[in-house]
Amino acid sequence: MMDALPVELVSSIFHWVVHSTTPSSSPSPASLHRDAYKKALRLSHINQRLRDVAIGCPSLWTSVGITHDSHHQDSTTCLHRSKACPIDIHLDARRLPPQKVTTVAGDFAKHVERWFDAELNFEKTPADVTEDLVRLFDQAFATRPASALKSLQIVLPRSSGTSRVVSPPEAETLERLALKNLGLNWAKASFPSLKELRLTGINGPEAPSLHQFTVLLENAPNLETIELQDFTPLAVPDVETDAAPAVFNAISLPNLSRLTFNNACLSIVHLILSHVSAPNLDRLAVHANNAPLNLDWSVIRRDTLAEVKSFAWSSWAEPTDAHGLRIAAFYRAIVSCLVTVQEVWMNGAMAVRDILPAPPSATTEDAVLPRMTRLECNGLKGCELDLLVSLLSARACRGLPRMEQLSFSARDFSTTASVGQRAMEAVDDAMDSLKGMTGSLDVRDRQDGQGFRYTFLGWRDYRAHQSRGRQWEYEEEYEE
Repeated sequence: MMDALPVELVSSIFHWVVHSTTPSSSPSPASLHRDAYKKALRLSHINQRLRDVAIGCPSLWTSVGITHDSHHQDSTTCLHRSKACPIDIHLDARRLPPQKVTTVAGDFAKHVERWFDAELNFEKTPADVTEDLVRLFDQAFATRPASALKSLQIVLPRSSGTSRVVSPPEAETLERLALKNLGLNWAKASFPSLKELRLTGINGPEAPSLHQFTVLLENAPNLETIELQDFTPLAVPDVETDAAPAVFNAISLPNLSRLTFNNACLSIVHLILSHVSAPNLDRLAVHANNAPLNLDWSVIRRDTLAEVKSFAWSSWAEPTDAHGLRIAAFYRAIVSCLVTVQEVWMNGAMAVRDILPAPPSATTEDAVLPRMTRLECNGLKGCELDLLVSLLSARACRGLPRMEQLSFSARDFSTTASVGQRAMEAVDDAMDSLKGMTGSLDVRDRQDGQGFRYTFLGWRDYRAHQSRGRQWEYEEEYEE
């Protein structure tokens, strides 16, 4: 029957078969590419006519995936049969012999102008091979325009001190850029269609200066996600003083909805929060441990944080020295702008009582985060037990009228028994006004694990689990 169909119709059917996936499945990128190749290969082995159709249809061979040495020949076949079509590349070199990595990468680099979605992982590549890769991609990006490129992810192993910088791809259609331990020549980087930017492990000469990062944001008005992890901008004396635009000349990113700073230097955080106008920002996550400079946080743009609904904060700094005090100042400044936040996650020893009304006179008007419905606090220390008492008291006197879920975990106490008693008293005092809230309280000793755990079921009743040494004795679960 298939032999009677026109070539164009057979090609369309083949294309659908090769690139379709099961709706209920969540395959990995590697398996997606391998499955597409296997489907195309099977179609080319039905009979001679259909083989000619399959081989003569370049779109069937555009998924190129390598995760093992034996896949190299398959990728060569795909690169040849796909002809001039844009190609999707998935290369995971962690299981490739070191001597093969450069060869495979070189084959791909010859087709940079056809890259559409490229995911290249060299995380476990030896240092000498990594340097060869840097030179290879630098030459490829500098000499060939990546006119079809939509998504690029490159992962290199952590640098041993050598700077790793390549020419930026000439890719006006690039929407997603994710780089780990690899920098670009940021002075030449421009991605006007960029929607997602993720930079990890980029520091010193591999990183952009504040001025270069500002220009990058100005030229990417469609950005939706920015994630900076272990990121420190390049310090350029005598240039940074006039690097960023004035507040009234803000960088407009109307589509920015997710912003994540994970151990990023606070100077880049300051730049973005004070100079970027992002009225639709919905999620903000900050892991703050790197605060080498005193910064003026009063210039944070309140309009950028005005619509944030989800806020995650993590810091192990103590507000007892200059470094901790700088982080504390940043924390207080940012919390004061989160007027619509609903879900809050706290992790670390940083004091979080600033987000709560002060009992016993707190009212709804006094609440710093009046719309908060969920609060999770983990990793807090003994001095923070007052947080729980304050929170319950504030909620009891209507300072947090919308609170629905509270989870509190503290495992660094040395006086577990008294801590548990105080926690129990706080719960009992607030019980009448906490109906409808759910959550948990987990308080344990740092050294032997002894402590108390409470799971609240609607806050009308709760079950308490008290430890005996390292063993827990659980009561029957109560449900109304």
